[in-house]
Amino acid sequence: MLFSSRQELKHAIDTYNIKDARGMRYLKNENGRVRAICKDASCKWFIYPKRLNGEVGLQIRKWHLDHICIPVYDNKLLTSTWLGKYYVKKFRNAPNYKLIDFRKEVTLKLGQHVSR
Repeated sequence: MLFSSRQELKHAIDTYNIKDARGMRYLKNENGRVRAICKDASCKWFIYPKRLNGEVGLQIRKWHLDHICIPVYDNKLLTSTWLGKYYVKKFRNAPNYKLIDFRKEVTLKLGQHVSR
């Protein structure tokens, strides 16, 4: 899979882990690569994309996508920015959408807790 920018790649990794109810963190990233690992030290999940030579995009080179850790339902990846991008159409189509209904939908669809 090829990603055009680092932001697009990070958004895809975050979305994958939010929907899978898993915690992860980014390692110190260099100019040409982005590295992500599971927050649980005993879990072997990782993804290592790298910039292609002479290309603009990034491609996933190494990965191990099987989590052996327990799910995280209070995920730090679930930010207001991510929720805004994911639910932008719903908010535009229903401007009177209530916060309590939104929290219930996130809990049902994603299995995640939204504090405020």
